[in-house]
Amino acid sequence: MIHRLGVFITGHPVLMILLNLIIVFAFGSGIRKVTIDENIKSMLPKDIASRKNLNELEDIYGGSDVFLIAINHEKTVFNPGTLAKVKAITDSLEAMPEIVRVSSLSTTNQIKGEDWGIEVIPFMDDAPETQDVADQIRRRVFEDSTYLDQLVSRDARWTVVIAVLDKDTEPMEIYSEVGNLVKIFEGPEQIHLSGIPVIQTIISENIKNDLRRLLPLAIAVIIVVLFLSLRTISGV
Repeated sequence: MIHRLGVFITGHPVLMILLNLIIVFAFGSGIRKVTIDENIKSMLPKDIASRKNLNELEDIYGGSDVFLIAINHEKTVFNPGTLAKVKAITDSLEAMPEIVRVSSLSTTNQIKGEDWGIEVIPFMDDAPETQDVADQIRRRVFEDSTYLDQLVSRDARWTVVIAVLDKDTEPMEIYSEVGNLVKIFEGPEQIHLSGIPVIQTIISENIKNDLRRLLPLAIAVIIVVLFLSLRTISGV
């Protein structure tokens, strides 16, 4: 039986090739529907520190679909140059239709209780032109500890711009645009782009790059193994 099957296969090479191609295309047609799950939360057990930190991030910033742009100055971010960059980055992000909300020193208000009621004053309407004005902004920010360790670090060397992504927008659609924006304003400050959309985009791109490299390699290995096993090109 096996001998007859072997004789039939070797005697009808064209038919065998066509049959194999039909089988490959039949099973391979579903590859277009394959999706890559880059959801970080689905990869993390609920009881590990990383998952708990992610939950804390969502509690602080109202969700995980946020870009975090951290700006660091070696002395203090409360200087005219750095605060001007905070304002410029904020305005640029607000102009993007994929971003629904931006929080930073230039969009946040100081809320003070007065005898006559509540007074709401923006920390920064415009970028300060002098160091004296920048120092006044710092004093007002540090008067209310609400924003410490959220918008500004306690040593005043770090501040963040938080951009909330529209829920219907894929992170990859805007990641490059936000990344290019960060590069424009770098120096002398260090500016870091982070957030769950960034990590998800990097994971997705790495998976796709790995597939592009490994799939041809896997096919080549299979062909070599078949040739070494069967010792004939027709067998491969």
